[in-house]
Amino acid sequence: MKTRAIIIAVLLLAVVAGAAVAQSVTYVVTMTRGETAYVTCDGANRLRAERQTDLIVLLTCGRAEQAQPTATPAATPTSQPPGDMTDMTWHAPGAHGDRPAHEHGDPVPQWVRDAGYDPMFAHQAGTPGENMPYWKHTGFKQWAGSFSGQEWFGVFHLDFNPGGHVSRFHSYQLWVRDGTGAVSAISGWLDFGEGNSTGPQVVETCGQDSGIRPIMLVTLPGCPVRFENWYARAGGSGGWAPDFGFNINPNYYRGGDPADPTTWTATGGVRNIERRIEFAWYLGGQGIRPAPRGEFYATQWGDLVSGPADPVCGTQRTYGERSYTVLCLRQYVAPTVQPMVFPGNAVQRTFPGEGVVLPN
Repeated sequence: MKTRAIIIAVLLLAVVAGAAVAQSVTYVVTMTRGETAYVTCDGANRLRAERQTDLIVLLTCGRAEQAQPTATPAATPTSQPPGDMTDMTWHAPGAHGDRPAHEHGDPVPQWVRDAGYDPMFAHQAGTPGENMPYWKHTGFKQWAGSFSGQEWFGVFHLDFNPGGHVSRFHSYQLWVRDGTGAVSAISGWLDFGEGNSTGPQVVETCGQDSGIRPIMLVTLPGCPVRFENWYARAGGSGGWAPDFGFNINPNYYRGGDPADPTTWTATGGVRNIERRIEFAWYLGGQGIRPAPRGEFYATQWGDLVSGPADPVCGTQRTYGERSYTVLCLRQYVAPTVQPMVFPGNAVQRTFPGEGVVLPN
């Protein structure tokens, strides 16, 4: 095929525009030059089209949104991402399109696919523009593990670099298979800021630690290189979601133009293949922060809503100088999933990264 266009149509009955996740049905249509596609949307009053690149359009069947979200504080890439699925899903370490050689962590476990899910980087709970510039795309890291006798798999947008240091919200998708074989699936935005701040709560360090939460703890140039710490707001706005913390051997010091990687100061080599994650999901254990069970809907921040037609869906929420479209996302927490708490809720690994280069 000389020219390819991919239309990803997430056709959900009466689902809010921009909403998504877990058990939505995703259709991937590859077209050749001269072909056309006719897509209809049942059970809703609008088919929303969101352009991902020149060759990729995401279609969502749902109610109209009131305004488009503000773009993320990152520059437009000098060249467009490739118009194929390499840019949307996990692949072995390597380069593609305008993306230098990089890695995305673990491949999707078979049990996730067997449960009917097809994890992708372009997903409805994503933050605006997070898969566009190459230094954003390389921030998608997948992770598979086991806590408390339950298997888990996550897709996290973790651009540990000066570009990521200016973004308050970063998306996550999490699946957990409990001892009965039931699979829970949740998604949303990790919040690294406070109150009405536009950006995250960044604390600069020259070797000392900090107990501030939420936080992005970054190292200043000229100081000893220490792991960069990202701790999100505990439980999200609704309090039912997990607490997430990430520690990474950083590739960059603090500083430089967030939209120009040529101005970033490297710490020396590709260090960020060494990563640590910890998360605690209390789920009401010992009376601590219960979560709804079964299917329910929540905003990307975790606020519970009545469903995909809740009046808040598609409205605008403002944090500081930026406004975001409120997404109403389907969540599923199995009745049988058990709490995942300390001890045994953290793991540190060095991921395969042969041949990868900055920014990874």
